[in-house]
Amino acid sequence: MIALGKKVVPETWNTVGEGVGFFKCGAEAGPAFVRFLERVIEESRGLNEYEDALHMLVTSHHVGWVDVTGLRWTEIDFAEDLRRAEADVLPHVVRLDGA
Repeated sequence: MIALGKKVVPETWNTVGEGVGFFKCGAEAGPAFVRFLERVIEESRGLNEYEDALHMLVTSHHVGWVDVTGLRWTEIDFAEDLRRAEADVLPHVVRLDGA
């Protein structure tokens, strides 16, 4: 079983990781993710997290993961965080992606 979300607490697990806020959704799963987002928004009147829709997605579609240990990242909550991310993190991400 794969579970994802802030409110998900499985009884047992083989592997535990932390979502760093980035994910890639392929063309096959994209329409389903949009439907799950719409459902979460409607049912919660916009009060739930987008991770609730991601949890629905990972229980119905193939997912993978990438080990990001040691890679640069930053949380972006404010404008100064975005500036720091653009200056200090984005150059490293671009080099990894080859863009």
